[in-house]
Amino acid sequence: MAKDQEKTLSEKREKILAKEGRDKKGMVPYILLGVTVAGLGAFLFLKSAKEEVQEYRPLTVAQESTAPVQETVSWPELPSQRPKEEPQIEKPEAESPPPKKEPTKTPPPIKETVKEEVVDLPKEQKPALPEEETKSPPPVEEIEKAEVVIQKQEQKPSPPKEEEIRIPLSEVSDGKAHYYSIEDQGTEIKFFVLKSRDGVVRAAFDACDVCFKHRKGYRQEGDNMVCNNCGMKFESNKINLVSGGCNPAPLDRKIEGDEVVISPSAVKQGAWYFGGAR
Repeated sequence: MAKDQEKTLSEKREKILAKEGRDKKGMVPYILLGVTVAGLGAFLFLKSAKEEVQEYRPLTVAQESTAPVQETVSWPELPSQRPKEEPQIEKPEAESPPPKKEPTKTPPPIKETVKEEVVDLPKEQKPALPEEETKSPPPVEEIEKAEVVIQKQEQKPSPPKEEEIRIPLSEVSDGKAHYYSIEDQGTEIKFFVLKSRDGVVRAAFDACDVCFKHRKGYRQEGDNMVCNNCGMKFESNKINLVSGGCNPAPLDRKIEGDEVVISPSAVKQGAWYFGGAR
């Protein structure tokens, strides 16, 4: 019985040893691969470190030289090597200038004092002048009248002020064209005012440089003004900016507070569009 147990134990031990041997043999390729990879990595690391060192320029630091100091031996100079001494020439002493003679001052002449005798002469009698006539000043009323006359002559009559055309902003801020007219010397001059889609109040004559002879004017279609004679359309936000051709003839205007202000003289300049004189 004991022999059987020993036999089974020995068989188990052999199996375990055989298994360990197989395991060790199976690990050999992995160990060799690891060693190869480690060696290749070390080689690449050393190569890259060498290349990096070559890229940088090393800095030089000044160090004390350890070379032996050579002693200088002085040899006696030969006569031929000595510099020639130039002979010294004695310079003559500069003669001192003769002393200056001071000019002799002449004493001032003595003035003779002469006593003047004062003699009282008889005073001349001046002829008596005739008494001047005393004029009395003009009365105050005459002076005031003269000043008023002078002021009237200096003041010139100022020209009468031109009455401006004023249109409330609220009247033309609805985006629609509003038509107006004034009469000058029997000619009716027509113009319109509108607020375009960009929020600017614009004004123009109801005529153009091409079709004014037909006197048909413009009509509004959306954001465009259309010529009633030729049918051409013009954007309302370009009125006052583009002129000539069949565009509505621009009319100067300005905004003061809550009103659109147009000068009548500017309107009268467009009378020729409507049969008036230029």
